[in-house]
Amino acid sequence: MLIGKELHIDVFWDEEACVWVATSEDVPGLVTEADTQEDLMKKLRVMLPELLELNGVHIGREIPIEVSSKRKELLHLALAC
Repeated sequence: MLIGKELHIDVFWDEEACVWVATSEDVPGLVTEADTQEDLMKKLRVMLPELLELNGVHIGREIPIEVSSKRKELLHLALAC
């Protein structure tokens, strides 16, 4: 199989584990985490080509990816008396 489209990578903040997590429906087997988004991108640059090759996907010289990240947080506000 040859990549003919942009790969979508979903990134979210796991508050309980305090790490950024990446998954993708476009790349079977992709689940990885890192302390920062920058470190996560470094891991993805290595893992994506390896996983695609393991899944029988021809990768050529470039892989177009789109990374979407989400972070939810509960803010504790001080209430005025």
